[in-house]
Formats: sequence, C-alpha cells, structure tokens
Amino acid sequence: MKFVVALALIAAAAAQAPPTPDPSNLQCHCSFGIHNLRDDTILFSFRPLWENACDESADHLCQEECVTQRDVLEAAGSWSVLVPERNETVGDIACGNLGRDEPTGVHCGLYHSVCDQLPRRSSHGLFEPLCCADGLYVQCS
Repeated sequence: MKFVVALALIAAAAAQAPPTPDPSNLQCHCSFGIHNLRDDTILFSFRPLWENACDESADHLCQEECVTQRDVLEAAGSWSVLVPERNETVGDIACGNLGRDEPTGVHCGLYHSVCDQLPRRSSHGLFEPLCCADGLYVQCS
C-alpha cells in the first residue's frame, strides 16, 4: 500500500504544469538610445506593449510596434511631447538620462526587446536631434 501511495505522489508531482513564465519577460519593450563607442545609454523607454509568446514572429512584431510608436510620437511633437504621469516632456526625460549638456544635438536609435533578449536596434530614432541644456530639452539651433 505504501508503494502505491508513493507511486501516486511521484505521478502527481510529475504531472504538475511547468512554471508559468514571468509575464514581464513576454512584453515588447521599445526605447530610444545611444549605443556607440562613447555612449551606451537608454534615453527614453516607452511603456511595455503587449504580452506575446516567444516565437519567431514575436521579435518582428515587436520591432514593427516600436516603429509605429516612434512614428506616432514624431507626429505628435517629437521630443516636446508631454508624458502626463511624469509631467515632463520626452526630451526632458531623455536629457536627464543622458546626463550632460548636448548643445549641438545627438541622434538616437530606436531599440526593441522581447522575451528577455538584449535590446536590438530597430531603426533610426526621432529625426529631430536631441539638444540638452542644464538637464532639460531645448530646441537645437
């Protein structure tokens, strides 16, 4: 009888579902950043988008979504768009993350990541360069 109970416990343990993956790992993350020999900086991160399976189409779909988000932001005013929950512009957040004045302007790239991948360059960032003075966004001259 003990053998049957032990066998039943082993079978029940083996039949348990695999652990559920952390949903944040399945989200599409989009950001503007500078990644070159001098800088490796995330300037602005969008809110995570959807949750999706980690299959072949997830990376491509995430990249497309990030390009769409960039285009919407560009049409709405680029660096001067207000982020309501922070009461700051996208440019002010980016300049704060850059951590230095940038009077001549810096061009950023658009990056995406999904399923615990490292961010990868998706496309160019905003067409307007980012200029910063005293930690805040300013129009480039």
